[in-house]
Amino acid sequence: MSLLRELCISFLAFMTYSVIGWAYESTIWAKAEKKMFLNRGMLLGPLCPIYGIISLLDWQMLHRFSNPVVIFFFGGIVCCVFEYFVSWSLEKIFHQRWWDYSNYPLNLNGRISVPSGLFFGAAGLFLVKIVHPFTTGAIGRLPDTHIYTLSIVLASILLVDIIVTSVSIGLKNPPRRVRVIYDSITHRTARPFDYLNEAVVPFDKFTHKQFEIAKDRYKNVKVKVKNKFTK
Repeated sequence: MSLLRELCISFLAFMTYSVIGWAYESTIWAKAEKKMFLNRGMLLGPLCPIYGIISLLDWQMLHRFSNPVVIFFFGGIVCCVFEYFVSWSLEKIFHQRWWDYSNYPLNLNGRISVPSGLFFGAAGLFLVKIVHPFTTGAIGRLPDTHIYTLSIVLASILLVDIIVTSVSIGLKNPPRRVRVIYDSITHRTARPFDYLNEAVVPFDKFTHKQFEIAKDRYKNVKVKVKNKFTK
C-alpha cells in the first residue's frame, strides 16, 4: 500500500469517527445530560474532530498490545490527557467550554473525570479490537480514485469549516460577511434538532409515566416485603 493511499484511508477513518462522535454527543449524550437533542459540535458541519483524533491516537499507540486490560487502561489515560489539553486550549483561544465534568465525581477542573476516562478506555478497547480494523478494511476496498477524490473533497470542506468557525468565534470583530455565513448555517443546523425534540415529546411523556408507574410498584413491593418480615 502506498503512503498516500494509507494516509487517505486514515483521514477518511478520522472523518468517520468525527461524524460518529458528533452523532453520539448530539443525541445520546445531549439527551442524557441536557434532556434534549442539540448540536454539540464546535464546527458548522456534523463533526467532533476530537473523536477522530483520539481514535487514531488510540490505534497508533495501542494496537500493538494484545492484553485487553492494558489497552483499556492506557486508552483511558491517552483520552484524558488529550481531552484536558484540548479543553484548556479551546478555552484559551475561544473563551468557551464545549464540555464540563464539574458535576462528575473525581473530576479535574471539570475538564476530565474518572467516569469519562473509564468510558473512553472501554471505547478505546472496542475501537482497537473491532471498529478500526473494520473501518479501514471497508474504506480500503474502495477504488483508489474514490479514496483520493473523497479525501480531497472532505479535506477541503473541513478546512473551510475550520477557517469560518475560527474567524467567527475566535475574533472579537470578525468580518461581517463571514459572521453572517456562520450565523445562518448555525441557525439552519439547529432546526432539525428542534423538530426532533418536538417529535419525541409524546415518547418522553410515555416513558416518564412508565417510569413513575414502575417506581410506585417498587415502593409497594418494598413496603409489602418489609411488613411481611416485621410481623
